[in-house]
Amino acid sequence: MTTKARLGYSVVLMKSQSFPESIPAPFSESELLSSAYRKGWNHGHGIACHNVPTLGAKVLSDSLGRVTVDADNIREVHEDACHAAESSSRDFSPFEFIAHEFNSDEENSEALWEAFEEGTSDAIRADLATYSDEDYGITSWGNPPAGFVDYRLPEAWASYLINGDSSGLEDAEIAACDAWFDALADKLLSCCECSEAKEFRTHNDAGTLAGDVLWFRFPIKGFRFPGAK
Repeated sequence: MTTKARLGYSVVLMKSQSFPESIPAPFSESELLSSAYRKGWNHGHGIACHNVPTLGAKVLSDSLGRVTVDADNIREVHEDACHAAESSSRDFSPFEFIAHEFNSDEENSEALWEAFEEGTSDAIRADLATYSDEDYGITSWGNPPAGFVDYRLPEAWASYLINGDSSGLEDAEIAACDAWFDALADKLLSCCECSEAKEFRTHNDAGTLAGDVLWFRFPIKGFRFPGAK
Protein backbone atom coordinates (compact mmCIF):
# COMPACT_ATOMS: atom_id res chain seq x y z
CA MET A 1 0.00 0.00 0.00
CA THR A 2 1.45 3.39 -0.97
CA THR A 3 0.49 6.99 -0.25
CA LYS A 4 1.97 10.21 -1.57
CA ALA A 5 4.41 11.87 0.79
CA ARG A 6 6.16 14.59 -1.26
CA LEU A 7 6.77 15.40 -4.89
CA GLY A 8 8.38 12.45 -6.63
CA TYR A 9 8.33 10.17 -3.62
CA SER A 10 5.83 7.87 -1.93
CA VAL A 11 5.53 5.92 1.29
CA VAL A 12 5.61 2.14 1.33
CA LEU A 13 4.52 0.79 4.69
CA MET A 14 7.26 -0.94 6.62
CA LYS A 15 9.23 -3.41 4.55
CA SER A 16 11.80 -4.71 7.05
CA GLN A 17 11.87 -4.75 10.83
CA SER A 18 12.51 -1.64 12.92
CA PHE A 19 15.42 -3.23 14.77
CA PRO A 20 18.26 -5.46 13.51
CA GLU A 21 18.35 -9.20 14.14
CA SER A 22 22.04 -8.96 15.04
CA ILE A 23 24.67 -6.33 15.85
CA PRO A 24 27.92 -6.24 13.81
CA ALA A 25 31.04 -7.30 15.68
CA PRO A 26 32.59 -3.82 16.04
CA PHE A 27 29.59 -2.67 18.08
CA SER A 28 28.22 -5.82 19.69
CA GLU A 29 30.86 -5.98 22.43
CA SER A 30 29.52 -2.86 24.13
CA GLU A 31 25.93 -2.34 25.20
CA LEU A 32 26.44 1.39 24.73
CA LEU A 33 27.55 0.95 21.11
CA SER A 34 24.91 -1.72 20.50
CA SER A 35 22.26 0.77 21.60
CA ALA A 36 23.68 3.43 19.28
CA TYR A 37 23.67 0.97 16.37
CA ARG A 38 20.04 0.00 17.06
CA LYS A 39 19.06 3.68 17.13
CA GLY A 40 20.84 4.18 13.81
CA TRP A 41 19.08 1.15 12.32
CA ASN A 42 15.67 2.40 13.41
CA HIS A 43 16.53 5.83 12.01
CA GLY A 44 17.61 4.37 8.64
CA HIS A 45 14.62 2.01 8.50
CA GLY A 46 12.18 4.90 8.83
CA ILE A 47 14.02 6.90 6.19
CA ALA A 48 13.99 4.02 3.68
CA CYS A 49 10.25 3.45 4.16
CA HIS A 50 9.35 7.10 3.63
CA ASN A 51 11.46 7.97 0.59
CA VAL A 52 10.37 5.52 -2.10
CA PRO A 53 10.51 7.17 -5.55
CA THR A 54 7.49 7.22 -7.84
CA LEU A 55 7.93 5.89 -11.38
CA GLY A 56 7.76 8.74 -13.88
CA ALA A 57 8.57 11.44 -11.32
CA LYS A 58 11.27 13.99 -12.14
CA VAL A 59 13.70 14.22 -9.23
CA LEU A 60 17.15 15.58 -8.45
CA SER A 61 19.47 12.71 -7.55
CA ASP A 62 22.89 13.29 -5.99
CA SER A 63 24.57 10.67 -8.18
CA LEU A 64 22.43 10.90 -11.33
CA GLY A 65 21.50 14.59 -11.43
CA ARG A 66 18.02 15.59 -12.56
CA VAL A 67 16.35 12.46 -13.88
CA THR A 68 13.00 10.92 -14.62
CA VAL A 69 12.54 7.88 -12.38
CA ASP A 70 12.29 4.66 -14.38
CA ALA A 71 12.72 0.93 -13.87
CA ASP A 72 16.47 1.13 -14.52
CA ASN A 73 17.38 3.89 -12.06
CA ILE A 74 14.69 3.66 -9.36
CA ARG A 75 16.83 1.73 -6.88
CA GLU A 76 19.75 4.15 -7.18
CA VAL A 77 17.39 7.12 -6.88
CA HIS A 78 15.83 5.49 -3.80
CA GLU A 79 19.21 5.04 -2.10
CA ASP A 80 20.27 8.60 -2.93
CA ALA A 81 16.99 9.94 -1.54
CA CYS A 82 17.51 7.96 1.67
CA HIS A 83 20.98 9.34 2.31
CA ALA A 84 19.91 12.88 1.41
CA ALA A 85 16.98 12.62 3.82
CA GLU A 86 19.24 11.23 6.53
CA SER A 87 21.60 14.17 6.12
CA SER A 88 18.74 16.68 6.25
CA SER A 89 17.22 14.99 9.29
CA ARG A 90 20.22 15.98 11.40
CA ASP A 91 19.04 19.56 11.40
CA PHE A 92 15.75 18.77 13.11
CA SER A 93 14.33 17.04 16.16
CA PRO A 94 14.10 14.24 17.27
CA PHE A 95 17.59 13.73 15.86
CA GLU A 96 18.77 16.64 18.02
CA PHE A 97 18.08 14.52 21.10
CA ILE A 98 20.29 11.71 19.80
CA ALA A 99 22.99 14.20 18.85
CA HIS A 100 22.89 15.74 22.31
CA GLU A 101 23.16 12.30 23.93
CA PHE A 102 26.16 11.26 21.83
CA ASN A 103 27.97 14.60 21.99
CA SER A 104 27.56 14.80 25.75
CA ASP A 105 29.49 11.55 26.22
CA GLU A 106 32.97 12.91 25.56
CA GLU A 107 34.69 9.59 26.21
CA ASN A 108 32.56 7.57 23.75
CA SER A 109 31.18 10.23 21.40
CA GLU A 110 33.17 9.22 18.31
CA ALA A 111 32.44 5.51 18.73
CA LEU A 112 28.74 6.20 19.35
CA TRP A 113 28.50 8.18 16.13
CA GLU A 114 30.29 5.43 14.22
CA ALA A 115 27.86 2.82 15.55
CA PHE A 116 24.85 5.02 14.83
CA GLU A 117 25.93 5.78 11.25
CA GLU A 118 26.72 2.13 10.59
CA GLY A 119 23.30 1.14 11.91
CA THR A 120 21.63 3.77 9.72
CA SER A 121 23.42 2.61 6.56
CA ASP A 122 22.77 -1.07 7.30
CA ALA A 123 19.07 -0.41 7.85
CA ILE A 124 18.76 1.47 4.56
CA ARG A 125 20.47 -1.37 2.70
CA ALA A 126 18.33 -3.98 4.49
CA ASP A 127 15.12 -2.14 3.61
CA LEU A 128 16.07 -1.62 -0.01
CA ALA A 129 16.94 -5.31 -0.35
CA THR A 130 13.32 -6.23 0.44
CA TYR A 131 11.76 -4.06 -2.28
CA SER A 132 10.52 -5.98 -5.31
CA ASP A 133 9.70 -4.63 -8.76
CA GLU A 134 6.05 -4.68 -7.74
CA ASP A 135 6.77 -2.44 -4.73
CA TYR A 136 8.31 0.12 -7.06
CA GLY A 137 5.38 -0.10 -9.47
CA ILE A 138 7.45 -1.86 -12.13
CA THR A 139 5.17 -4.21 -14.02
CA SER A 140 5.78 -6.92 -16.59
CA TRP A 141 3.61 -9.15 -18.74
CA GLY A 142 1.97 -11.70 -16.48
CA ASN A 143 2.49 -9.32 -13.53
CA PRO A 144 0.06 -6.48 -14.33
CA PRO A 145 -0.52 -3.39 -12.21
CA ALA A 146 -3.51 -3.22 -9.87
CA GLY A 147 -6.79 -3.05 -11.75
CA PHE A 148 -5.63 -5.06 -14.74
CA VAL A 149 -5.33 -8.72 -15.71
CA ASP A 150 -3.14 -10.37 -18.37
CA TYR A 151 -3.99 -13.35 -20.57
CA ARG A 152 -1.97 -15.31 -23.11
CA LEU A 153 -4.10 -15.43 -26.26
CA PRO A 154 -3.59 -16.18 -29.98
CA GLU A 155 -1.46 -13.58 -31.75
CA ALA A 156 -3.99 -13.47 -34.60
CA TRP A 157 -6.59 -11.98 -32.24
CA ALA A 158 -4.59 -8.81 -31.55
CA SER A 159 -6.12 -6.46 -34.10
CA TYR A 160 -9.64 -7.72 -33.36
CA LEU A 161 -9.36 -7.43 -29.57
CA ILE A 162 -7.66 -4.03 -29.54
CA ASN A 163 -9.03 -2.29 -32.65
CA GLY A 164 -12.15 -4.28 -33.49
CA ASP A 165 -10.62 -5.17 -36.85
CA SER A 166 -11.49 -8.75 -37.76
CA SER A 167 -9.95 -8.67 -41.26
CA GLY A 168 -7.60 -11.60 -41.72
CA LEU A 169 -9.53 -13.81 -39.30
CA GLU A 170 -11.58 -16.82 -40.31
CA ASP A 171 -15.20 -16.95 -39.13
CA ALA A 172 -14.26 -19.73 -36.73
CA GLU A 173 -11.47 -17.59 -35.21
CA ILE A 174 -13.84 -14.65 -34.75
CA ALA A 175 -16.39 -16.93 -33.09
CA ALA A 176 -13.73 -18.38 -30.76
CA CYS A 177 -12.52 -14.93 -29.75
CA ASP A 178 -16.06 -13.66 -29.18
CA ALA A 179 -16.94 -16.72 -27.12
CA TRP A 180 -13.86 -16.33 -24.94
CA PHE A 181 -14.45 -12.63 -24.27
CA ASP A 182 -18.21 -13.00 -23.79
CA ALA A 183 -17.56 -15.54 -21.04
CA LEU A 184 -15.58 -12.86 -19.15
CA ALA A 185 -17.48 -9.76 -20.26
CA ASP A 186 -18.99 -9.23 -16.81
CA LYS A 187 -15.46 -8.98 -15.35
CA LEU A 188 -13.38 -7.28 -18.05
CA LEU A 189 -13.36 -4.10 -20.11
CA SER A 190 -12.01 -4.04 -23.66
CA CYS A 191 -8.38 -4.99 -24.21
CA CYS A 192 -6.07 -1.97 -23.85
CA GLU A 193 -2.71 -3.32 -25.05
CA CYS A 194 -0.72 -6.40 -25.92
CA SER A 195 2.91 -7.48 -25.88
CA GLU A 196 5.11 -7.18 -28.96
CA ALA A 197 7.13 -10.39 -28.81
CA LYS A 198 5.21 -13.48 -29.80
CA GLU A 199 6.03 -16.96 -28.51
CA PHE A 200 4.88 -20.43 -29.47
CA ARG A 201 2.71 -22.18 -26.87
CA THR A 202 1.03 -25.54 -26.91
CA HIS A 203 -1.64 -24.08 -24.60
CA ASN A 204 -3.10 -20.62 -24.06
CA ASP A 205 -5.73 -19.00 -21.84
CA ALA A 206 -8.41 -19.30 -24.52
CA GLY A 207 -7.95 -23.05 -24.86
CA THR A 208 -7.36 -22.92 -28.61
CA LEU A 209 -4.90 -25.01 -30.61
CA ALA A 210 -1.14 -24.63 -30.23
CA GLY A 211 0.34 -21.58 -31.96
CA ASP A 212 1.93 -18.16 -31.51
CA VAL A 213 0.57 -16.15 -28.61
CA LEU A 214 0.90 -12.67 -27.13
CA TRP A 215 0.11 -11.26 -23.71
CA PHE A 216 -3.11 -9.20 -23.72
CA ARG A 217 -3.95 -6.77 -20.91
CA PHE A 218 -7.52 -6.01 -19.86
CA PRO A 219 -8.83 -3.49 -17.31
CA ILE A 220 -10.92 -5.10 -14.57
CA LYS A 221 -14.50 -3.87 -14.69
CA GLY A 222 -15.54 -1.93 -11.58
CA PHE A 223 -12.01 -1.57 -10.19
CA ARG A 224 -11.60 1.73 -8.30
CA PHE A 225 -8.15 3.16 -8.81
CA PRO A 226 -6.60 4.98 -5.83
CA GLY A 227 -7.63 8.63 -5.88
CA ALA A 228 -10.48 8.07 -8.33
CA LYS A 229 -13.74 9.81 -7.49
